[in-house]
Amino acid sequence: MALVRYLYNKISRKYRSGTFLFKLYSVKYLTKRSYPPSNFSAEGITIFMSGFFPVHRMSMMEKGEDILYLAILDKHIFDFLTLYDAILPESQISELNKVYKTLKKAGIHSFSFNGLTINVVLWQESRDYFQTKFVNNHMRRLYKSSHYGSLLFKKGKAIDLGSIIFTAPIQPINKLTIDAVYTWVNHEDSSWRELYNSELNKHSNVKSKLDSLGLDRFYNRHEIYYSIQSVKKYASWINHIYIVTNCRPLQWMLNDPHITIVCHSDIIERTSLPTFNSHAIESCLHKIEGLSNYFLYFNDDFFLVDYVKKSDFFTHSGLTKANFEEYGMVHGDADQCSPDYLNAARNGQKLIQEKFGFLPTKLHKHSPYALRVDILQQLWSDFYEQADATMRSKFRSSQDISIASFLFHYYSLSLGQTIETNIENRLISQKINYKRWLNADFRKSKVKTICLNDGGGGSASNSNWNKAVSEFLNKFKEI
Repeated sequence: MALVRYLYNKISRKYRSGTFLFKLYSVKYLTKRSYPPSNFSAEGITIFMSGFFPVHRMSMMEKGEDILYLAILDKHIFDFLTLYDAILPESQISELNKVYKTLKKAGIHSFSFNGLTINVVLWQESRDYFQTKFVNNHMRRLYKSSHYGSLLFKKGKAIDLGSIIFTAPIQPINKLTIDAVYTWVNHEDSSWRELYNSELNKHSNVKSKLDSLGLDRFYNRHEIYYSIQSVKKYASWINHIYIVTNCRPLQWMLNDPHITIVCHSDIIERTSLPTFNSHAIESCLHKIEGLSNYFLYFNDDFFLVDYVKKSDFFTHSGLTKANFEEYGMVHGDADQCSPDYLNAARNGQKLIQEKFGFLPTKLHKHSPYALRVDILQQLWSDFYEQADATMRSKFRSSQDISIASFLFHYYSLSLGQTIETNIENRLISQKINYKRWLNADFRKSKVKTICLNDGGGGSASNSNWNKAVSEFLNKFKEI
């Protein structure tokens, strides 16, 4: 009721007559949901909530581009005219609630209502058309002479714009089938520990390499469970999930029909096993049987904290999107004293320079990697010697290349099969102010992915870090 009175008072003070169209957009799913009432009324003004696309129409448009239209007629009727493309999974489409943010035009400032996010833009009426200054992909000017021009402003009507104007998507539909792949290790698996200790004793020359051998890289707090739950919630369009491991699967993994366990021996030559080198494992992901040509690769410490779309990672035509850091990091030659990830990127940098004539310097952010099987196969063909040597290295070494996290993206970029993107990401580790970020409410930020990074530095034995991460995971289901 307060919302209706507020809008009525604001508009009636500034405008005494006329027809206005307000465009509501940027709907964001924020809090626990309950479907809003169908209408509200006060002081002779009625708001009708109607015109939502039925669920079967959702597949016509790529999720995430939300458009709601609200017509205000003679200060008496508010009609929701809806072109709605859901961020939510189809099963949750009826659970929309709450609205917040800013009404910028016509002196209207802000309100909070049931948790959705809206911005409002004023459309003004001229003799022949309605027009807005708001830049958008749908329309800036609507001529009254069009067959639907008068329908939109017919008093008391709630109109489904999708059936009148936008009878098809305004952008190509992303029909790609996209899978997710995880690599996972469980340090508590006794069989894995036996293999690890046995192999370590055979490689005394690498015992001093704490970064590649430390427990940090294998420590399991069951992050993968929460990560997969975040994928199911925020990327429900993922077709299937593969977990690559040489550990005994947990029961919940085996019980989930959307998960397939892939053993190292299924994709890596047996002469190269056992392996404890993530670079080696990642170099063979494209060999997973049944894997879609388009897939996202997740480390088990990657989490989604907001809804993402296929188009965040792939164009509708199948180009991958690389989420590079804003700054350069890769330069110089590989050496025994530098971090393993940096050496692997340096080696990849040299290969790109030799083949394509430029030096890539930016690392990919610690966020899901968009990869393609066909390009990985081509990369192996072009750099077979280096890829094969990496696969056969049982522990990380200064000669490795990092295919999934670095080389692929610049190789594919050079082939015209990758474009750059910028998905908001937060890297959280014991080396930075982790307590701040582990207690942050990501629902109030633009961050879409986070990484709880354990690599190097003795994080597995840091009791404060372990406690903070465990507490975060316990409450993560609420995000």
